[in-house]
This record gives sequence, structure tokens and C-alpha cells, in this order.
Amino acid sequence: MWHAILNQSRVAALTCAIGAAVLVAPMAHAQEEATPESTTQDLTASQALLPSGAMPLPPSAEDFRIHFDRMLQEHTYLAGATTDNLISGRREEYLLSQGMLQSNSVALAREIGTLYGPVNEARFLQGWNRHIQDYEMYAAGAMNGSEAQKQQARADLDAYVAESRTLIQQLDPSAPIDTLSSALSDHVRGTLELIDAQAAKDLTRAFSLGRQGAMMSAMNLADPWAMAIVRQFPERFAGELDDPDAAFRRQITLLVHADTMLSGVELSAIVTGRQSVVDAVRGALEQNTAELTNAIGARVSVGTRDQFTTLWRDHHTALTDYATAVPSNDVAGRRQASQRLDAFRTSLEGLFTPGFGLSDRFVPHATYVTSALDALGMHDVGTAKAFEGGASKQSEEVGVRLALAAASAGRTTASLPH
Repeated sequence: MWHAILNQSRVAALTCAIGAAVLVAPMAHAQEEATPESTTQDLTASQALLPSGAMPLPPSAEDFRIHFDRMLQEHTYLAGATTDNLISGRREEYLLSQGMLQSNSVALAREIGTLYGPVNEARFLQGWNRHIQDYEMYAAGAMNGSEAQKQQARADLDAYVAESRTLIQQLDPSAPIDTLSSALSDHVRGTLELIDAQAAKDLTRAFSLGRQGAMMSAMNLADPWAMAIVRQFPERFAGELDDPDAAFRRQITLLVHADTMLSGVELSAIVTGRQSVVDAVRGALEQNTAELTNAIGARVSVGTRDQFTTLWRDHHTALTDYATAVPSNDVAGRRQASQRLDAFRTSLEGLFTPGFGLSDRFVPHATYVTSALDALGMHDVGTAKAFEGGASKQSEEVGVRLALAAASAGRTTASLPH
């Protein structure tokens, strides 16, 4: 059965991962806050503004903001995976992580090109690739004990930050340049600390730093930049930036995406028998789960919060059971775990306000994750990475719908007579 699932899903997931430059479609809340007719008109108007050959951007201000934040968060996780595989000598995984990171870079560059033209797209991509190459140079120096090589990488990264400051100022003179430059410096410094932890084999610290750095990159670098872009191009992005629920939707989406990335590491390590990685990543994953359940809990009743916490942990347990069953080709174990995943999404849909498609969105998400594990069981690392890319992108919409459903349930509870 699992071979059939893998074969049926392979083309879709590979297309999703290889085509990382194809941007995400409009989010659920954009569709729910407008009529189908007005949504179509807004999208058509947005596309009409695009120069020839440019990629369509999410049409609403909030959709673009969430998407841009998630892309920078993904960049940070993929950069950490790339340097970890380089330091650990896992060449095949290093090359595949490097390819996924490059796809993310191209997608970001295409967005810059859509807004500022192909010349600036090329300028951004050249600089962005340069700072990734510096990370690899630093990792090689850390691995070989070459302080000179590490210092060379640091110096070039400092130069890159200065040049990026100039580029952003030229693209948008009204952008909060001091904020963005400081956040980019923090991103660089945090990544180098992560690489040092990887080289020292302190995996627990590495995963903790990676999660902190990824969230920082999203919130302190990507988000103010995305807000500046929306203000610079108000004709492209419908809606307001100060919706009181927007911060909640953004927070939940980033935490769901972090959960996908961290649990992906844990589950892959279970399949491949790297228990040290399983043990090391669990602390970061637990911290992320606590933040997610606390954020949801702040919007709903205590009883609903406790039920959500139980469901979310059951969801993780089902995935670990599936991963555990893969190496021994335990068909019954995988089937039971899949049934538990189905029960989870149905129960989650029933816990919150219905009508947001939350259960439906977990169907492809779970399929990408389990198909990645099946591919690893068949020693097909390339296909597994493609499926992981699909899960990463799905998490964006899953997070938004979870936030919408929880916020709606919270409002309903607050309106009930006490």
C-alpha cells in the first residue's frame, strides 16, 4: 500500500518542491472575507499590474506579509540543514538541502523582481547567494579548525550586510533601514552561532538556536520589510495592515511552519536511525508546541485549550508511530497511524468553529509528511526532500485556517451568556 501511495503522490510533490518559485495562491481568509466575484476582480487587477514575465504575488496585504515571513523562516531552517549536512559529511543530503535552499532563494528573488524589475532581482539573488556561500565557507572553517577561513567569511558577511542596506534604500527610500539592517546583522550572527554549535556537535543547542533564529528572521527582518513593501505598493495589496487579528494569524502560521520543519527532522531521524538527532531536536519541538498551544489557548476557553493540546500531541505521536513503522515495513503500523491522523483532523475540525476547511487542509499536509517518510524508507532521499518541501508550503495555509477557526471559536465562547 505504501508503495502505491508514494507512486501516486510523487509527481505532485516533486512539482511542488522543484517549482518553489511559483508563489502561494490567495489564502483562505482572503477568500472568506470577499465574495467570489470581488476576489476574482482583485486578483485580475493585481495580475494586470505585473510586468511581463513576473510572478503573481499574493493579492492581499496580509497574505503577502504572512507568505514573505514564512519564506524567510524557511530560508533560515534550510540554511541550518545545509551547513549541518556539510559538517556531518552527509554529501547526498547536503546537496539536496542546498538545492532546496536555492529554490527558496530563487522564489524570494522572483518576488523582488516582480516588485522592482529584473535587474534588481538579479542584484538581490547575487547578494543572497553570496551570503549563503559565506555560511558554507564558515562551516568549512569550523569543521577544519581554520580560524582564518571563518574570519574571511565573517568579513564578507559584514560587507554583504552593508551592501544590502544600500540596495534596500535604493529600492525603497522610506523603508525602516536601520531596523532591517540590524535584523539582517542579527540573522547573520545567529546563523554563525548555529554553525559553531553544529561543529561542536552540540545538537541540542543547535536546534534551539535554529528555531530562535528562524522566528527572529521572520518577525524582525521579513515582517517589517513586507510591511514596507505593502506601503510602497498599495495598489498591489488589498486590505489593511492593522487588523487586530492579523498578528495572531501570523504567529500561528509561523509556529505551525516551525512545527513542520522541526518534526520533519525528528521523523526523518527516526526512519534513518539517528537517535542522537531525535533526542536533540525534541527540546526545540517541545518549546514550539508549548508556544503554539499557549497562543491558541489565549483565544479559547480553558477546556478547549486543553483539548487542543491533547489533540496536537496525539497528532505528533501518530506521526512518530508512522515513522517507527517505516524501517521494518510494518504495513499494519502505518495503517493504524494513518487512521489516527484521520481521527486527529476530524476531531480538530469539531473542536473549533466549522467552515474554515481545517480538516481538508490537513489531508495533503499529512500525505506529504508520510510520503516523505515512505521515500526515506526506500532510501530515496531526493523524493523525501521534495515531499518535505510540499509539507512546508502546505503549513502556510494550515496555520492561517487554524488561527481563523480558533479565533472564531473564541469569539463564540465570549458571546455566550455566563
